[in-house]
Amino acid sequence: KGQRSLTLQPSECSRAQRRAARHRQGGSRMADDEEEEPIDYAYEGERAEGEEVALSVTVEVDDKPRTKTGSLKLLGPRAGQGKASYPSGDTYEGGYADGKREGAGVYVYKAKGWRYEGVFKAGLRHGLGLMYYSNDERYHGMWEAGLKCGQGTMYFASKDIYTGEWKAGAKSGLGVYYFAATGGELEGNWEAGNCLSGTWLDKSGLAYTGRYENQLPSSDGEFKFPSGMAVKGYYAQAKQKDGSVALTWVQQDVIGPV
Repeated sequence: KGQRSLTLQPSECSRAQRRAARHRQGGSRMADDEEEEPIDYAYEGERAEGEEVALSVTVEVDDKPRTKTGSLKLLGPRAGQGKASYPSGDTYEGGYADGKREGAGVYVYKAKGWRYEGVFKAGLRHGLGLMYYSNDERYHGMWEAGLKCGQGTMYFASKDIYTGEWKAGAKSGLGVYYFAATGGELEGNWEAGNCLSGTWLDKSGLAYTGRYENQLPSSDGEFKFPSGMAVKGYYAQAKQKDGSVALTWVQQDVIGPV
């Protein structure tokens, strides 16, 4: 008998291996900023119909090549309802489309102790969702590309509440912050998590309207008292050696009561 050797045609088999590897790859790591790093994970659930690929095998018998051809059907991408278990201990149960989390689902972050219940798009939190954090904080509202974006309400461990607009994961736009300890509230325009201008109202009815910087009043402002009297002036900020900011109120005018 002649010597036999087995050769797989690289043009077909290497492509099949690459496709199979892609189908075995997982989605993305779920972190607060939605890191998109592909990882392997266990999946149970529905799939779309897999692709059929052609294979050919060449065998040399007595120095004469003989070729056999066939086909292999790959697993289709995850689609429909499914469950995923990640090496980190995280789990996901919900909808899939084109191999990624899509539609309603629940993602549990084991290490962080978080739980997200809501809508996904292309593997990321996107749409209405509720996030439970490990320190008894929670957020209920809109998400975009994995981050808080749009209208939403954050309930803090301190019992403070912010409700209003968000952008890129931070308070941004019109919103109201309620302070549980003092009973006061700050309603205004926010950017990157900081209030730029607005009205502070305490539980006695005293209100201050003006601009803010370093989380403190800055520049022109006006106090309004429950009696109807208004006091206009401005706050001057001075940074101290220890890094703190000292405030000085300069009164300019008194109006009222009306």
